[in-house]
Amino acid sequence: MQARTVSRIPRTVSRTVRTVNRRLRTVNRTLRTVSRTLRTVSRESRTVSKTVRTENKRLKSEYLTTGHYNSVLPCNIVVYVHNNLIIFNPLKYIIMKTIFNILLFSLLLISTAKGQCIEGMPNDTAICANSNASPITLTFGGNPVLVNGTAPFVYSWSVNPYSLGSNTWHASDILDDTTVINPTILYNILDNPQPFYLTITDANGFSCTDSLIIQVSGYVAQLWDCIIFVNIGDTVSIYPTFYGGIPPVNYSWSPTISISNSNEPYPLVFPDSSITYTVVLTDSIGCQVSSNCNVYIYPTIVEEINKTNTQPIKIVDILGKESSSSKKGLLFYIYDDGTVEKRIMIE
Repeated sequence: MQARTVSRIPRTVSRTVRTVNRRLRTVNRTLRTVSRTLRTVSRESRTVSKTVRTENKRLKSEYLTTGHYNSVLPCNIVVYVHNNLIIFNPLKYIIMKTIFNILLFSLLLISTAKGQCIEGMPNDTAICANSNASPITLTFGGNPVLVNGTAPFVYSWSVNPYSLGSNTWHASDILDDTTVINPTILYNILDNPQPFYLTITDANGFSCTDSLIIQVSGYVAQLWDCIIFVNIGDTVSIYPTFYGGIPPVNYSWSPTISISNSNEPYPLVFPDSSITYTVVLTDSIGCQVSSNCNVYIYPTIVEEINKTNTQPIKIVDILGKESSSSKKGLLFYIYDDGTVEKRIMIE
């Protein structure tokens, strides 16, 4: 299996949805903060307003009775309108103006928060695993910056903490540096696919977070080989000895003789002689692996076979699992000339 050049997965719609969701979360946080502030101001306003109303009632009664008043609240103004006594308190005007300013500031803050986001993030990426199972090495591309932000910027890469037993891994256990704009993966990723989160903070303290997804395409070998014994004229299903890759995965079997469909993962075969089928698996980003399936035909007659010039290359049991010659029961000796000898080992 050969590692291939990094393939870029177009995820424009997914990235747009994530961006909208992040902005909505920012707006919601801002609205909750504003709402808490308004509730506090509203409570204080109701308290002050109640105090002002109580004092005004007292002042009206005192003025109508004595012709003058003695206010305990500052800035009360007494006027006559159509022979009606009106006591005006500028404190109410100040409170209403304060509330209006808070609302205006909140709208400006929401607008600013919606504009504070990251552009220039690298695309989500998929890469083939190394054939020797060594960790991949991948440097993040792109030139992410904070929109409408003020330089200098502070970068911080993170991942969801991954715990196993008493150990916990973080971004610093995967990347060479979590504070640079384009870090490099040097160690195995924790999840697959693995999300990385970039938070950028500008000189004014504004920050925004965006994400990048890295996926590694790898294949896993099964614990047994594909070795099948059949009688001539029989039909049997063959199978690959690897699984994995990033779907969809294409299969290509060869040779294409005595096979039902060379592009199925488990085709039917009906050979008239022993044969080895080879399958190549190719996933959606072009990562490949190949494996063999050996189909052996049982001998049709019992005869002594002279093996003086041939050597057995493998001994398997009836299930196709490799065995030792000392094992009791039915065994199959596969020789280097392609012939198969069936032996029944008894006490």
